[in-house]
Amino acid sequence: MEVGNGRNTRFWTDNWSPFGRLNLFLNLRSSTLGTRPNSMISDLCNDGVWSLPLPRSEDQLALHAYLTTVTLTDSEDTVSLSSPKHLRLLSLLAWQAAIYTLWTERNSRIHKNEFRSTSTIALIKNRISSFRYSSPALSSAMMQIWLHD
Repeated sequence: MEVGNGRNTRFWTDNWSPFGRLNLFLNLRSSTLGTRPNSMISDLCNDGVWSLPLPRSEDQLALHAYLTTVTLTDSEDTVSLSSPKHLRLLSLLAWQAAIYTLWTERNSRIHKNEFRSTSTIALIKNRISSFRYSSPALSSAMMQIWLHD
């Protein structure tokens, strides 16, 4: 994810920094350091000044150091759809779904004398959707790649 103006990227729960989701990196279960849990990056950065309390741990200090390198622009935030990780994972999921479908079809024909049509496309879509909770940005990017064209 590339941050532009920060208006469409959630500070705590989107994977926009090298630390991943900041709420997980800082191990914040119920606190968001005095900010709203759904704060956007633009809510916490005004004219290059970040509205966060002073760091109280090494991880918070690392975050503060990283934030000094972040500059918001006038452009929109964007999600990179063609990262090697997304494409590699999507290819692996498609391969696994194809193998699974072929194997179950083979077993069904041999052992049950049944000929059925299983939708590999739906299987892949469901598997991509299963990433939604643990990695919403990854799930969204892979789904957009899968449904593109």
